[in-house]
Amino acid sequence: MKPAFPSRRRAMGALAALALLPRAGSANTLHQRPLRVVFPYPPGSPGDVVLRAVAMRWQAQTGQPLLVEHRSGASGTLGAEAVLQSAPDGHTLLFATSDILVNNTALFRNLRYDARRDFKPLAQVGPVPLVLAVPVHLQADDLVAFTAWASARTIAYGSWGEGSHAHIVGEALMRRLGLRAVHVPYRGLAPMLQDLIGAQINAGFGVPPSVAPLVAGGRLRALAVTGEARSVAMPGVPTLLESGYPEPAFRLRQWAAFMARSSVPQGLLTQLEFELAAALAHENTRTVLLSAGFESARAAGPAQAQALIDSDLAVVPALIRELGVLPQ
Repeated sequence: MKPAFPSRRRAMGALAALALLPRAGSANTLHQRPLRVVFPYPPGSPGDVVLRAVAMRWQAQTGQPLLVEHRSGASGTLGAEAVLQSAPDGHTLLFATSDILVNNTALFRNLRYDARRDFKPLAQVGPVPLVLAVPVHLQADDLVAFTAWASARTIAYGSWGEGSHAHIVGEALMRRLGLRAVHVPYRGLAPMLQDLIGAQINAGFGVPPSVAPLVAGGRLRALAVTGEARSVAMPGVPTLLESGYPEPAFRLRQWAAFMARSSVPQGLLTQLEFELAAALAHENTRTVLLSAGFESARAAGPAQAQALIDSDLAVVPALIRELGVLPQ
């Protein structure tokens, strides 16, 4: 007859798993020092909205500040490398977009990090669609009118960086529409939108948190969005799919994730996951994200984030090669 209690091995395994979970009254190293989050974009990017909201909750939860370090340059590789060179103590995180974790694997011949090997996802924010926007003076209310106008000239379209999702979608769309177009990469989304408002470029690709307020304020006009469904923040703007463009590039969406070095001890990773999930799930954070134009206030956990990284890695590098975006 088998004993009514679990085996010693199973009992020890259960105790080990419980030891990884944060407990009320237990020592938590995250409550002892500030958290540094490296964001590889200049100030004014949509990710700043997320980081400010999370920072407020982090302070309330841990009693410690969350310090954001903007380290842009080299398509985000400088920021990722800085985190990789930090101590694996769980006090330095990377807040990275899909461009940094996925696109760069195909853009750089000698990339010094591997998204799967060197980093562990803790929480994911997004995804959000990309928005094709044009200056308001341009007499084009939809993609058909824009194509007719652009067909008579060489146009310039902007993105927030070379090899970014915005660049990939833009290049694919210009080719699909048969337009003569020059890509103008910017160091971040904010300066690109300023030039688009001023009609220094003819079109640009952004995301709803940044573009929707400008459209609502009459400063830009939105013609289409990527993804399988219309944007919650911009429901009046059709998708490229429903406009007759079903190619994989037009299904891409942008997302971001909090990442830790993979060499951080599992106990600390579990604490970080717990605290970030609580910060992102708080009502105040959800309200901020929704009002800022994010599609959903729900953040995905590590497993969902890793699945999204893997799915994009199976598609995006091939698109980059197909479009001839040259590695650096």
